[in-house]
Amino acid sequence: MKKILVTGFTRASCTRNFHEKSQIGLCTAHYSFVEALEALGWEVDQRPVTAGEDISKYDKVVVFLMHISPYNTHMYGALWAISQRPDALFAIEDWQSPKNINTWVGKEDKILESITNDYYINNVVAEKELRPEWNDAFGRAIRSITKQKTPITLPAHLGGDFKMLFPNWDESKVFSWHASAYTLHREPSRSLFAEPKEFVFNFAGLIQSETEKWFNKVTDGATWQIMQYGSKSKKQKRLTEQEMMSKFNDHWGILMAGYWHAGSGWWRARPQQTADVGSILICEDKEGAIFGEPYLGLTCAKIEEMSVPELSQLALNQKEAYYDSQPMDKSITERQIMEYLECEF
Repeated sequence: MKKILVTGFTRASCTRNFHEKSQIGLCTAHYSFVEALEALGWEVDQRPVTAGEDISKYDKVVVFLMHISPYNTHMYGALWAISQRPDALFAIEDWQSPKNINTWVGKEDKILESITNDYYINNVVAEKELRPEWNDAFGRAIRSITKQKTPITLPAHLGGDFKMLFPNWDESKVFSWHASAYTLHREPSRSLFAEPKEFVFNFAGLIQSETEKWFNKVTDGATWQIMQYGSKSKKQKRLTEQEMMSKFNDHWGILMAGYWHAGSGWWRARPQQTADVGSILICEDKEGAIFGEPYLGLTCAKIEEMSVPELSQLALNQKEAYYDSQPMDKSITERQIMEYLECEF
């Protein structure tokens, strides 16, 4: 059996079944990637790499890249892996990463300096030292990334323009995988006697500069209660994914903030979670267009105008549109990953 190493900059990318160790039980896209690899017959070793170690025994190496972040605990090991394996493939784990990584071109020395200073060593990475030979290796790895010619993959819904995330990368080397078919699906806890849904809008996420304009637009004129979750600074509840699924099941309207990557198809669990509980997703039109017409042009005010039968019908229409556009066909995911693994450098 062929062996493949899956590693990366963060604990999430280096930890099998990371959701079991996550405080909120968050199931990241790595889960679906590893599950699909095993279905394809690979022996998967998902773990951190230690800078300086020998990783020549693996038939393939996949490194999940991340933007410069205080979560990059295993960045040194990941860069070491890239430096030691010129055939290492790249993957992306976070929607914020492409925009940042695309700016590294021409700034390689500054990037290297920013991740090898005392603060980074003492407060971020697992290794609490910087050996002289590592510095050169890390520099080579960063330049390997900024050449933008290595095959790279990202989790994406079907039908999106995922290549827009890496506009200057060799287009033939940019891939995606259909994460929905292989991800961990949760169901809400259900009572013996089902309660009617509450006339509530649910927003689980942080309102920041990038989402505030969208949030204000879709909530303009809303009279239903808007329940917000996730911000500790605003003393909002932070629920586990399982608990949040139950809240989605309780509430009619689920808000999913629009970001700069709308239209790319970047995979998010929220659309499927909402469809599965029979609630209504309100999202950015460019994002909703990937799933179908029932997702377009929705605001809180428009939802409030509907009767309960109309709300139920819209929720059903969204669910049907979602599963029509995103079939749970694992062979699609497997084919995508095979094409990525077999891509020539």
